[in-house]
Amino acid sequence: MKKNRKKFSETLKWLYPNLGVKRYFLLAVFGIFLMALGLAVLSHGDILSYLETHFREAIYFLTGRTKLFVIILGILTFFGGIVVICFGFKKMLTSVINVLLPGNEDKVVDVIYARRQLKRGPKIVVIGGGTGLSTLLRGLKAYTSNLTAIVTVGDDGGSSGRLRRELGVLPPGDVRNCLVALAEKEDVMEDLFSYRFKNGTFEGHSLGNLFLAGLAERF
Repeated sequence: MKKNRKKFSETLKWLYPNLGVKRYFLLAVFGIFLMALGLAVLSHGDILSYLETHFREAIYFLTGRTKLFVIILGILTFFGGIVVICFGFKKMLTSVINVLLPGNEDKVVDVIYARRQLKRGPKIVVIGGGTGLSTLLRGLKAYTSNLTAIVTVGDDGGSSGRLRRELGVLPPGDVRNCLVALAEKEDVMEDLFSYRFKNGTFEGHSLGNLFLAGLAERF
C-alpha cells in the first residue's frame, strides 16, 4: 500500500509548475481527441456520439450536406490529430532532454538511439598506461559504453611526480587523461582538467591532477 502511494506521489510530480511537460501532454491528448473525432466522422461509428453528431451537423451546415466535404474534413481532422500528437510528444521529450542533456534538444531521437546502442555494446576491459590507453578509450567509446579501464601508473615527473613525492599518492596523470577520453563533453573536460596553475604553491599542477589527488586522500 505504501509502495503504491509512493509511486502515485512520484507520478504527481510531473504536474509541478514550470516543468514544460503538462502543456504538451494536454496537446497530445487533444490530438488523440481530434484523431478519434476524424475517425468517427469517416466511419459513421459511435466513438464520440454526441460530439460527432454536432461536428457532422456543423460540417453539413457549412458545406450544404456534401458528402465529399464531410470525407475531406474527416480525413483532415484525423491526420491533423496525428500531427498534433507527434508534435506534443516530441516537445515533451525535448523538454526533458533539454534539462538532462542541454544542447541536444534538437537531436532527441539521435541521443536516445545512440545511448541505447552504446548500452548494448560489448563489455570491454582495457589494461595499460601512457598516452596509448587514453587514445584507445577515445576510439572505443564510439562503439560501447560498457568500458572499464585498469590504468597502470608510473609517472615520476611533472605535476604527477610532485604529487607522488609530496602526498604519497599514485601519479594521477594517466588516470586524468583516461577520464577526459571517456567524457561525453570531451573538449570541456579537457579544458577543465588540463588547466595548469601559473603562480603560487600550485604552480605547474593541473586542476585534474589536484582533483584526483584529493579524491585519493579522501577515499
